Amino acid sequence: MMEMWKTKKRVYVSWALFLLLGLGVQGCGKGTGEGRDEHETHQGEGHEGEGHKGEGGEHGGEVVLSPEIRKKIGIQVKPVGPGNLEERLHLTASVESNENAVIHVSSPVPGIVRKIYKGVGEAVSAGDLLAEVWSAQLGAEVGAYFEARARLDAAQTLFTRYKGIFEERLRSLTGVLNGEVEVSRKIYEREKEYQKKGVGTLRPFLEAEKAYQGALLRRERDLTDLKSERDAKLLELEADLFEAKINEKARRMKVLSLGLRAKDLDALAENDKDFSVLKLYAPANGVIFERHITRNEAITESRKLFEIHDLSKVWVLAAVYEKDFARVREGQDAYIRFDTFPGLVRKGRISLIDYRVNERTRAARVRIVLENKKLRPEGRDLPLRPGMFAAVEVVTSSRRVPFLLPERVIVHERGKNYLFVEEKEGVFEKRLVRIRKGAGGMVEIVHGIEKGERVAMTGLFELKSLSRKGELGEGHAH
Repeated sequence: MMEMWKTKKRVYVSWALFLLLGLGVQGCGKGTGEGRDEHETHQGEGHEGEGHKGEGGEHGGEVVLSPEIRKKIGIQVKPVGPGNLEERLHLTASVESNENAVIHVSSPVPGIVRKIYKGVGEAVSAGDLLAEVWSAQLGAEVGAYFEARARLDAAQTLFTRYKGIFEERLRSLTGVLNGEVEVSRKIYEREKEYQKKGVGTLRPFLEAEKAYQGALLRRERDLTDLKSERDAKLLELEADLFEAKINEKARRMKVLSLGLRAKDLDALAENDKDFSVLKLYAPANGVIFERHITRNEAITESRKLFEIHDLSKVWVLAAVYEKDFARVREGQDAYIRFDTFPGLVRKGRISLIDYRVNERTRAARVRIVLENKKLRPEGRDLPLRPGMFAAVEVVTSSRRVPFLLPERVIVHERGKNYLFVEEKEGVFEKRLVRIRKGAGGMVEIVHGIEKGERVAMTGLFELKSLSRKGELGEGHAH
C-alpha cells in the first residue's frame, strides 16, 4: 500500500473511456470556467519555492495517452527555452493630424470669390482646383506684365533688325572699298613693271602708288567708322533690351507671387481670357479640414480660406502620468491598437515626450509617428483618421530569461499555476510552477521547470479535464 501511495497518479485512457469522457468534460467545464481561472492566475503568481522538479515541490497527476487519442486531441509539445520578457506601460491615446504637415491656403490678392470646387472632408491631390477669385489687382498686374513683355519683344526685334542692317552695310561697303583698292593696286603694279623695264616715266608711277595707298587708307577708315557707328548703336539697343528683360522678369515674378501659375500665365497670352481670375490650387495631397469662404464673398489677402491636412503620416498622442515619467524615453518601441480595427497592431517608436504637463490631468503627451498606409491592398487610403481612439503599450524594459512561454499554456487552478510537462512519449505530468507575467501574453517560468523539458502547447483543456477525472477517481496523493 505504501508503495502504491508513493507511485504517481496515472490515468490510463482507452477509446471507450475517451468517448465517455467527452460527455463528462462538458460538465466539468461549466464548473471550472476560464473566467475564474484567469482570476486565479493573479493569486498564484507570488508563491515562492513551489513545484520545482526534484526539489520536493507539489505535483499533480499524470495523464497517459495512447498515440491514437493524442492524435485525435491534437496535442503539440515544444521544448521550453529562453526569450525576452518585456514590461509594458499601457496608455490611452488618440490619432491626430501631423501638425508639421498642415497647410493653409489663402489668396495673395484681395478679390471676390466666384467659384468653389471643394468642401470640408474631401480628399484632394496636389494641383486640384479649390476655388476661383476675381481680383482687379491681379488684372492690373497681369496687364502690366504683358505690356513689359511686348516692350521686350519690341526691343529684341529692334536689336536684331539693326544688327542685320549694319551687317549688310558692312558687307556692301567692304565690297566697294575692296574694289577700289584692287583697281588701284593693278594700276600701281603696271606702272611699277614699266619702271623696271625703263619704258615709263616716274610721274605716273608715283601717282599710281599714291592712289593705291590712298585706297587702302580709305578702306580702313570707312570700315572703322561704320563699325564704330554699329557698335555704338547696338550697345544702345542692347542696353534697352537688357532693361526690357529685367522689367519683364520683374513683372512676371510679381504676377507669379500673386498666385498665378506660370503655365496659366503663358496660356493667357495665347487667348483672350479674363486677366483678373485667380485660380486657387491644392499645394499638396491631403484632406480639407476647414473652409472659410462662400460664393460672392469679398476676401482680403492672406486670409485663411482652406486648411488641408496631409495624412500620409499621423501622430498617435498618448497621455503619460507623472508617476510614469521615469519609465518612458524617446526611442522606445510602442505597440498601438485601435478601437476601429480590432486585431490590428501597429508598431512604432516614441519620437517626442512633451515637456508640458496638463494642469488638470497631470499628464504629459508622448508622440508616435505612423505611416498611414492601407491596411489591405483593396482597402481605403488613409485608414487612420484624426480623432480615433487608440491604446498604446510602451515597452519600458526587456530582459533575457531562461524560460519563456505564452501565458495561454499555463493552467490556473485554485490560485496555483500548472504546466503539462511531457515526461515521456504519451505521458504528461501536471506540474506546479511559479510564473512572472510579462507583456504581450508572455510569462517567465521562475520555478518548476528544467532546461530541455517539453511542455504541451495545445490540447490543454482536454489534458486538464483528464487530469481532474483522474484525481476524482484516485483521490489525492500524499
